[in-house]
Amino acid sequence: MLAADNLVTHPGPLEDAVSHARALVEGAQSAMTDYETRKRELGVIDFSDMVTNAARILEEKPAVLGAIMDEVDCVIVDEFQDTNPIQFTFLWALARRAKRALIVGDTKQAIMGFQGADPRLTVALTQQFETSPLDRNWRSDPRIMDFVNALGPCLFGDDYTALAAQNAAGHDTALEVIELANKRGARSGGKPQHFIADRLLSLLTDDQVTIVDRHSKALRDLEPRDVAILCPTHNHCASYAAALRALGLPVRVAEGGWWQSKIVQAACFALRFAVDPADNHAAICTATLGPGATPLTEALGALARKGRIDTPELAALQGLWPDSLATPVDRLVHQVIQVVGLRDWCDRLDDPAQMRADLLRFEAEAAAFMEAHRDMREASGFYGQSANVFLGWLENKVGLKGEDLRPNPAGAEADGIEIVTWHASKGREWPVVVVCGLDHKLDPRAGTFSTKFPGFDDLDHVIEEATLAYAPDFAAPEATARFLHELYPESEETARRLLYVALTRARDRLIIEWPQDDDKVEPPLPLTARRLLHDVCSIKLQGNEITVGSANFPSRMTICDKEIPASFDTVGRICLASSNREPRFAIERRAIGQLTSVISPSQAIATARPLPSQIDTRAISVGVRLTGSDLAQATDKGTAVHEALRILLCRPDLRGRVSQHCRVSDAEVQVLEQQAQALRQTLAELGYPRLHIEQPIEIALTDGGRQSIIVDLIAEGAEGFIIIDHKSGPIADHAVRFESYWPQLAAYIDAVGNRGGKPVNGAAVFWTETGELTIGLGI
Repeated sequence: MLAADNLVTHPGPLEDAVSHARALVEGAQSAMTDYETRKRELGVIDFSDMVTNAARILEEKPAVLGAIMDEVDCVIVDEFQDTNPIQFTFLWALARRAKRALIVGDTKQAIMGFQGADPRLTVALTQQFETSPLDRNWRSDPRIMDFVNALGPCLFGDDYTALAAQNAAGHDTALEVIELANKRGARSGGKPQHFIADRLLSLLTDDQVTIVDRHSKALRDLEPRDVAILCPTHNHCASYAAALRALGLPVRVAEGGWWQSKIVQAACFALRFAVDPADNHAAICTATLGPGATPLTEALGALARKGRIDTPELAALQGLWPDSLATPVDRLVHQVIQVVGLRDWCDRLDDPAQMRADLLRFEAEAAAFMEAHRDMREASGFYGQSANVFLGWLENKVGLKGEDLRPNPAGAEADGIEIVTWHASKGREWPVVVVCGLDHKLDPRAGTFSTKFPGFDDLDHVIEEATLAYAPDFAAPEATARFLHELYPESEETARRLLYVALTRARDRLIIEWPQDDDKVEPPLPLTARRLLHDVCSIKLQGNEITVGSANFPSRMTICDKEIPASFDTVGRICLASSNREPRFAIERRAIGQLTSVISPSQAIATARPLPSQIDTRAISVGVRLTGSDLAQATDKGTAVHEALRILLCRPDLRGRVSQHCRVSDAEVQVLEQQAQALRQTLAELGYPRLHIEQPIEIALTDGGRQSIIVDLIAEGAEGFIIIDHKSGPIADHAVRFESYWPQLAAYIDAVGNRGGKPVNGAAVFWTETGELTIGLGI
């Protein structure tokens, strides 16, 4: 391991390697400096900046810290073992000034080192302050806790505090071991995932196997959602999921985020092609990824020979193209899904319920994009409402922390056997847990960077002496091993904590997959959970017992054969290709009726309401045409005008803040102020003195749903209302332009008339560029 400020030079052939590693570290530091410089140039910050900047404010501005702490009675930090020192710097500034502070953490579960969390920080706190160790467990069967308590001192020494189980012992098996006959890499016979799937199939089909319901505390049959398989890596998760599916068992597995879901990617490319049939990349991806599953070589060949790819899906999407740019994104997404047949395709993919849930979220995101306030979208750099803007907005959104999670198709709880990594299992629990992959190597890895903290004696300055460390990866294994050697103690501690987390997730039954010995006798010995249990904890399997030291624990033992279990016998089975699978989950096919277009008022182009009998245009003020360089887009100018008029009509006393807030000149503010006064005076003269500015109203849509809209101005008088909509931009013919906006105004008239308690007597458009008001009366 190399630290940028303290490199140890080894004599001989390694000197060049050390120089190379030093250059890598310095290169990484240079890249980080460039990254910081670029952020400053763009005026942006990332998540780490939010934390460090907050900590810096609290340190440099005591008045800010004092104002915060005056309002706080107690600071509580949960899951403290996952706190990295940078986060601690911020939290410690609050905790040390708080009237009371409570810090909750468990170093035995400190497994987030890859995120910078350092368990020594928790240890330092426990050594310097009063602690109250937790000595009870409300999750697991007492027989499971007795087993874990026997392993605890072996894994953690005197630092381990035994946990007394608070639940009553169950009536069924609590501990179970499945001993494998083959090594995981064996070329023939059954794989570990086959035997685990076979055992779970027998448990789920045995009506004598029950668990204690978490909520009712009553016994009930074991269901797939009660079972979890914990694996060390995502690759392991995928192999166990495939074995379960082969037996027809429902599965919930973390196989990547929502954005990378196959159905979501297919929908994205299909949408891109619908608005631009010349997009060859979108055409290739739609053809090869979607329901048609055109081979890539065939698609590329067709594109090279004919300049196009002929598939039913692409032809259907081309049919949408003429109207695609004028179609609201949420409606266009629905059309794309329908013509490509993505909903039916979900039923033929693995985990159909999950795929349908992913697709439903895609539709919901399109609706959310349309409903998002324009200013909020534009503040994020996304202008307009086109499909490509939507996809850019969506990709940016899922890049945020916590936004790329896949929706659960069954609500709060999974409806299948859940397969997660050891890391992801932290903080969760299931009635039945299978811990797999104890033979996976947890050795330190070369080619990785980390941050090193020399000590935590001074909690007020934990990050000031931090250094960047690099574990190099050389062509010569012996050279790499020399640098990785000092990382082994830390990796072994992490392995012990990972094992502890995995073994403490079960409530009723803990099943351990016991792999064959790796047969390694010469150092360096691989670091695996099996070795920890065997070499460190002295675990032995004999008869129907697990022995840890001198303690014996009753356990159900299954010794597997080398051959694949009979449940995987393919005789008489029909192996369907992925494109010809039967729909699952008893999905009922129903005819889809004629779809009703859902159009919001701003996109309405027709109305049954006749035009007003009297349309009159009058000049009421001077006009304004914004010229500021900060308002290059027409949408920017329209937003500035609307915002300025809102302020000047509602709060004329804030006139002095309009220029900076709306990015307009003082001269332009003066004209807009005159327009606001003229509008108020003109409407009062017409008998409508009371103004409701930017009034939100909920309207009914054609599909039975509802949408919130904002009417720019509603003027109220004793006899009723007049609706006024502000429009910027030049006007050649006031009557023609008024008529083009009439469907939108008519929708507003219906909404206000239904809720206002008075009739709507007229509608008007205020043309801000000319200072004219076109009024339609007699409606």
